[in-house]
Amino acid sequence: MGRCLSAEVVTGRCLSSEVDTGRCLSAEVVTGRCLSAEVVTGRCLSAEVVTGRCLSAEVVTGRCLSAEVVTGQLSFAEVVTGRCLSAEVVIGRCLSAEVVIGGCLSAEVVTSCCLSAEVVTGRCLSAEVVTGRCLSAEVVTGRRLSAEVVIGRCLSAEVVTGLVQRLSLVETNCLSAEVVIGCVLVQSLSLVVS
Repeated sequence: MGRCLSAEVVTGRCLSSEVDTGRCLSAEVVTGRCLSAEVVTGRCLSAEVVTGRCLSAEVVTGRCLSAEVVTGQLSFAEVVTGRCLSAEVVIGRCLSAEVVIGGCLSAEVVTSCCLSAEVVTGRCLSAEVVTGRCLSAEVVTGRRLSAEVVIGRCLSAEVVTGLVQRLSLVETNCLSAEVVIGCVLVQSLSLVVS
């Protein structure tokens, strides 16, 4: 070939890819062989440097999706969206709701992150679907408290009295007692406190 390629300086021999391309690919310097991705693309994909093999997503997209780095496989959501959803980075799998709708849950589309309740429970809480946020009681109990179903958040009067005031239902503040007792007292719903 009339000149010494850089790999030969290190190894004392010509690596096979140099015969074909006239240059030494970077992966060969480290591993002593040409990785399969280089044959197709002419460059070493980053995942191959770490794992010694080309991950399937790289063949299609030319880059390594982050979920593959962790799990070694391409998740369904990545196939559809071409990117790794944030929840998958933490738990290494596609959340069940994503399997049904084929992408991010609507709240994630707005906030660009996984809602905290989903991180803990692995599922989408129904209130989040409606309001786009996780209600505080749901984080603790994993279900919607009845007052929150009606007003979307807790009532302040309960902080002091432990009962829901009719006036508070109109004011729509928060209910710490519900966090403790796990329900709204039926009696309190009909009680009027001045």
